[in-house]
Amino acid sequence: MGLGLSSVRKFLTAEMGGYLGLFLKYLKFSDFFFKRDVP
Repeated sequence: MGLGLSSVRKFLTAEMGGYLGLFLKYLKFSDFFFKRDVP
């Protein structure tokens, strides 16, 4: 059971890492657009 929980935790961590990377990319993207939009 502990092994299964560990694998699930590892999977969730990987998923969160991916989402965090996408979120940071989105922030950088929106920041770039806002800077371009505002004179």
